[in-house]
Amino acid sequence: MPEYHPGTEIEIPDAVPTSGFRNAIKNPKRYMKHNAVTLGDVCEAAYKGDYDKLEEMLSTGDESTLFNGDLNAFQSNVTALHMAAMMGQTECVELLLKAKADPHVKECMAYGQDPEDGKTALDYAKDYCWDDCQEILEQAEKDTNYGYYTPFGSTNNAKQYKGYEFGKKPAKGFFSSRPGAAELCGFDPMKYGTGPLPEEEEEEEDIVVAAPKAVALPTEPPIPVG
Repeated sequence: MPEYHPGTEIEIPDAVPTSGFRNAIKNPKRYMKHNAVTLGDVCEAAYKGDYDKLEEMLSTGDESTLFNGDLNAFQSNVTALHMAAMMGQTECVELLLKAKADPHVKECMAYGQDPEDGKTALDYAKDYCWDDCQEILEQAEKDTNYGYYTPFGSTNNAKQYKGYEFGKKPAKGFFSSRPGAAELCGFDPMKYGTGPLPEEEEEEEDIVVAAPKAVALPTEPPIPVG
């Protein structure tokens, strides 16, 4: 079935949105054609605090200047919301959240690290003592349902769309404490006290010894020789 801009009869072309993410700020010119605006452009504006440029890409622009991609995708290992939070760009944080950037997304972790140790935008705001950003992001986490995020692999912590959502954040170790998770991610399997997977014992083949065959005894005495 065709997809329409909310509250309108304007159909969104199938091939233009590049992910399941949909910007919550209404603008019927968004998703209408491919353009040159990249996630890198959005992240740069968020990091530098270029609010006017970010607003154009997320809210006020036209077919050529609006961002059509996934606002929760990783640029390197963090999102645009992470970048705005670590630099204390309060207005940019608010705009990103208005567009439905997910405050629960954690940074993508390298092999050898536990994905569940990834930092959220709120964690970065706390690290750099940006009190205003911290307050905004704390409220955003309360107001935003906890979704489903890739638990393992090179795209760990990536947000998934149009599927199951947790609703509330599961306990620490929900995924990473499971048997085999540590080995898959390359971190210490004793971190959660589960230990490494038991080694499979090779089954030894049973050696079957054949029963000796019965020897037939002569029925008559042997003929003497010589």
